[in-house]
Formats: sequence, structure tokens, C-alpha cells
Amino acid sequence: MSGLFDLTGDVAVVTGAGRGIGEGIARVLAGAGAAVVCAARRVNEIERVAAEIVASGGRAIAVATDVTSAAALDALAERAVAEFGGLDIWVNNAGGSPIQAPLTQLPEAEWHATIALNLSAVFFAVRSAMKHMREGGRIVN
Repeated sequence: MSGLFDLTGDVAVVTGAGRGIGEGIARVLAGAGAAVVCAARRVNEIERVAAEIVASGGRAIAVATDVTSAAALDALAERAVAEFGGLDIWVNNAGGSPIQAPLTQLPEAEWHATIALNLSAVFFAVRSAMKHMREGGRIVN
């Protein structure tokens, strides 16, 4: 990856970094030289990803985060800055819906939870990131 682009000196936050696409994004960013903050609710998953990045020579930490909480997202951005000295890249990867059902059968509470995870979380994350992002920073939704 380092031949494609160089992110040496950049600090990246990746939500949903414990598995799947988020894990892949975290690994690619670390491989390109970025310090990576792996965020998700499942602590064991993000700790594994961060440990594997560190074992391969990269810099990474795991931060347990509920992306539906604006306060948790503020704390995540602050932790990135405190740990690595800045914030340059924020990837809003966390999302999904645990219930797959026809619209007519979808419980209202699940609708609100899905909106909170897939829409509101992105808004709050971008707001949190922008408070700390260095000039030229990038946000990927």
C-alpha cells in the first residue's frame, strides 16, 4: 500500500474498525503510514485489529465507542488528538441494521435505532471531527 499513497504523519479515526470493511480501511491507512484510532463497540475486535497493526510495525490504538452518542464521538476525537497529536482523516464506516424485515413489520424503535446509527451518527461524527481536524483534513462517509 505504501506505494499507492503516503500518509506518514497523518492521524486517522476509523469507526466500525473491528471487522469487515472498517478493519480493511484501518489496515490500509496504517500500511500507508497513518496512526490509526480503531473505534467500535466491540472492544475485543478493535483491540485485535489495533494489536495486529502495531505488531506489523504501525501505530494504532483501540477506543471503545458508541457512535450513536455525540459525547462518545467528541471523546473519540479528543483521544485521537491526545494520543497522536492531531486529526487528519475520519472514516465514518460504522453502520447497519440488525433487523431485516418488511417495512410494514419493522418496529418503530428499530427504525429510530437504524436512523441513529446510519444518519445521526455520521452528522455527530463529522461535527466532532471538524472541531479537531487539521487543515487539509479529510472525512470519508
